[in-house]
Amino acid sequence: MSENATDITNDNIQDNNGNNSLLTGGNLYESNTDKYKDNLSSAITFFICGGIGIILMILNDAGIIKIVTKDSPSFIFINIVLGLLFIGFIAIGVWSLKYSNKIKAKAETEDKKAADVLNWLEDNITKEDIENSYTGDIQEEMKYFNRTAYVKEQLTVQFTELSDEEAENFSEQFVEKMFN
Repeated sequence: MSENATDITNDNIQDNNGNNSLLTGGNLYESNTDKYKDNLSSAITFFICGGIGIILMILNDAGIIKIVTKDSPSFIFINIVLGLLFIGFIAIGVWSLKYSNKIKAKAETEDKKAADVLNWLEDNITKEDIENSYTGDIQEEMKYFNRTAYVKEQLTVQFTELSDEEAENFSEQFVEKMFN
């Protein structure tokens, strides 16, 4: 490596909180509402696939459609394997539905907290406050990071129960709403 090349070490890529900014970049927060929707759609998908599969097996066994003929030497084996597969799909659908219902209660509580936090931000943080939190001679690309850092700092002071990921998420939402 030449002497003029930049040497990136852990010392010069840490943010103010001591986090390694190259390794922790990006918001990893996933809301319970998103988890609920994902699990509910998975449950529905598994129910549909399992149900259609079982219906096709019954139609095949009744001779209405011909996928695997009854005189095939592996007919019973294929029916057992496919039957277990489609019953497994339905079982996974039931499990996903139960899990999504557990998450639904958490999602409702989280949505109320999010509404409270975002309402507080709208009532107490102005665009001017955010703009005055940094010097005007920084690059346009860096302003976003300074804006979200300022809002996050205000949130963590006001709402001490917020996790770092939640504060980051709410900060990003608020800044995007204010400046887009």
